[in-house]
Amino acid sequence: MKKFWKNQAGFSLPELLCCVVIIALLVALSIPIYSTVRNQAKETAFDAQVRELRTAAELHLATGGGNAIWAPGAGAQAGDVVAGAHEAWYRWLPEWPENPLETGDFVVEIQDGKIFVSPGREE
Repeated sequence: MKKFWKNQAGFSLPELLCCVVIIALLVALSIPIYSTVRNQAKETAFDAQVRELRTAAELHLATGGGNAIWAPGAGAQAGDVVAGAHEAWYRWLPEWPENPLETGDFVVEIQDGKIFVSPGREE
């Protein structure tokens, strides 16, 4: 019977506990790193989309466009939008970008040759 127990391969309970503890430590260390990297990616995407909107507004100005306020569905708010401005952005953008920081839709305002891009507000 002793011979049978000597030949049996496997892990002991302390060895298994050590493995579980090591894996738990690795997971505990990786979660904050993952969160930081994810937030940095959102900020980078936000900056890229602001640049894209600014470029579209510069193209609008370069082709003789005037003052305007661009926003998705901006045509519904007649008081806030210069006539026809809500239709101008789709000539320069295939689709309106989503705000990765989730602080509301982007709003682009062009006044006297100056371009203002804001993240908008939650509604």
